[in-house]
Amino acid sequence: MAAKLNRTRYRGPVSMTGFGAGKASANNVTVEVELKTVNGRFFDFVARLPRIYNAFEQEMRELLATSIERGRVEFSVSRTVAADGRARVVCDQALVRSYLAAYRSGLSVVPAASRPSESECLRDILSRAEVIHQEEEALELAQERKLLVRASEQALQQVLTMRASEGKRLVLDIEDRQGKIARLRGKIGQLVSGQSERTRLRLEERVSKLLATVQLDQSRLLTEVALLAERADVSEELVRIDSHLKQFSTEIKKPSVGRRLDFLLQEFGREFNTVGSKVQDAQIQSLVVEAKAELEKIREQVQNLE
Repeated sequence: MAAKLNRTRYRGPVSMTGFGAGKASANNVTVEVELKTVNGRFFDFVARLPRIYNAFEQEMRELLATSIERGRVEFSVSRTVAADGRARVVCDQALVRSYLAAYRSGLSVVPAASRPSESECLRDILSRAEVIHQEEEALELAQERKLLVRASEQALQQVLTMRASEGKRLVLDIEDRQGKIARLRGKIGQLVSGQSERTRLRLEERVSKLLATVQLDQSRLLTEVALLAERADVSEELVRIDSHLKQFSTEIKKPSVGRRLDFLLQEFGREFNTVGSKVQDAQIQSLVVEAKAELEKIREQVQNLE
């Protein structure tokens, strides 16, 4: 069963970028853990463990998943045994004989002039790590598991602290840019105030000049003018932008908010695009472009929030 780590978790949005290291020792065994987290759409766990710890991989995955919801998690573990009187160098003689027999069999089909000497073959065999190695004085596996969990706890605590600190920094930057978008929306609102009426009057003036030279159905033309003026009205889009701004302000204070903010940013972009396409006014369109640039900068920051 996975151990529960003791931690105090920041409850606001956190960054998906973090690094931590931990170390635990007992008797002559030392376990060191490095934990690195980066952006990712889902929880992607990558472990590099000593062979003796392979049985603990799933447990470590579950342990980290209790605190890290998404992102790529790189979990690296090293295990060292101090050289002392209980560690000795051993040679697997049976393995040497097997290798040597295989070499002789393979060399039997090689022309004599091209064959390496048996001493050269033996040198190659003895250089293999599995043939000559240090025999480690291992602890009981249950004790080693405790070391692994303790080192992992230290590394995870550092990662959570770093992710929380980075998350706070990202939120401050996002809120600053959100304020800029709110101000741009206010300027757009001031400029479009009465825009529909001004559009209608301008079109009616053009129609009057046209009627002076061409015989057309005046009532039908005035109806079309009214419809064109109505299509240029962006009051609904501005109301929705206001709604998104309020919702964004609420969501940015919550944990695990990255996906929700990304969705809201898409909605923001859709409304500003509509405003830009409806209102044929250079000043308003310039403000729309500026707002969309701020949205893109926020999107880049949100991509790093869990």
